Parts: sequence; structure tokens; C-alpha cells
Amino acid sequence: MLIMGFKNLYDTAILISGDGDFDKAIKGVKDMGKHVENAYFKLGHSRQLMKICDKFIELDADYLKGCWQ
Repeated sequence: MLIMGFKNLYDTAILISGDGDFDKAIKGVKDMGKHVENAYFKLGHSRQLMKICDKFIELDADYLKGCWQ
């Protein structure tokens, strides 16, 4: 996320994780002027990510309904 942001290869990063350990990487990306969205499952989602990401997508059964075969 950091290397590709530094190379200006994207405008928006989408982190699919609920792990708060990504907070420093997210802050670094946002310092570069990038937008960060967080897709997560409700259980185990970090409150720290809720403070620093720009948009949130909860991956629940309704959201994933179209993915099941």
C-alpha cells in the first residue's frame, strides 16, 4: 500500500481487514493525499481503523449475497 502510493499508482486504497495494526500504513498513505476505504467483517474490527479510514464497507451476508454460487 505504501510503495504503490509513493509511486502514485492509485488514488484510493481498499484495505480488506479489521486489524488495527495497519493504522500506521494507513496514516502514511493518507499523508500522501490518498483516500483509504476499509472493508471488514464485524467480528474483530478495530476501532482504530474506524477513526482513520475515509469510508467503511461491512462485509456481511447481505453484502456478499451476490457472490455465493
